Amino acid sequence: MPNTDQIEYWNGEAGATWVTQAEALDSLLREVGDAVIAHSKLKVGDSVLDIGCGSGALTLAAQARVGNTGQATGLDISKPLIQNAERRAGERKSRALFRQADASTWRADEPVDAIVSRFGVMFFDDPTAAFANILQSIKPGGVLTFACWRSPKENDMGGGLMKAVSHLFTPPEVKPDPTAPGPFAFADQTYVSTFLDKAGWRDVNFTPWDGRLPLTGNNAQEVAGFLARMGPIGRVMREQNVAVESVIDALIPFLETRKQNEAFALNGAVWIVTARRAA
Repeated sequence: MPNTDQIEYWNGEAGATWVTQAEALDSLLREVGDAVIAHSKLKVGDSVLDIGCGSGALTLAAQARVGNTGQATGLDISKPLIQNAERRAGERKSRALFRQADASTWRADEPVDAIVSRFGVMFFDDPTAAFANILQSIKPGGVLTFACWRSPKENDMGGGLMKAVSHLFTPPEVKPDPTAPGPFAFADQTYVSTFLDKAGWRDVNFTPWDGRLPLTGNNAQEVAGFLARMGPIGRVMREQNVAVESVIDALIPFLETRKQNEAFALNGAVWIVTARRAA
């Protein structure tokens, strides 16, 4: 079964954690999601697929853009996240739909007008094969728009935060493959352009997005508690059985350097990638 590790990961403790932190994550990533929607050029009446939809924030935003005559569908491998997305759609009386499925093998019954994603496509075991399959779910001329992180060095999420806690973790014996499935797998433009081209996508374009990612919390300790359970830090912490209290203590001094007007935010560096299926 493809992407077995990711399916297991997102249907376990990680998926449950992301459900509890959905509102904080939406706040953190809202501006990036807005950039994805803006670049997608969705129109009223369009059908749109959101890959790696998580708790559904981007899907709900896409549904609002395409209106009652359009249809947004969110796709994710995580059952807990899909259930949370469905709950949120019900609360908002949105007609957005959600499906638990692996985008590397699943295909839409009818091709959609557009495909979007907010940090949901960097986790495939075989990106070329996955994006070749995804191509079959969009109409000729349809546009794919997704956000992915640039390099860890450019991002507090991967650089500054990990450096702050690195002394708590055992480094890997072998240097990790930078393109292995994970948050920063698509940082390199040449790599992404190459596999998208092989997968059949055309007119690949990269637009840099740089900005501050607002963190939810009344003080550095609360913010550190959120970050200690999310993203790369949370995964390594669980894998190496490091006490969360130690991670929180190590993060607080770094977070104080990211405080402005009594609020905390991380520096973020993102690619907004667009590509088109040939007409």
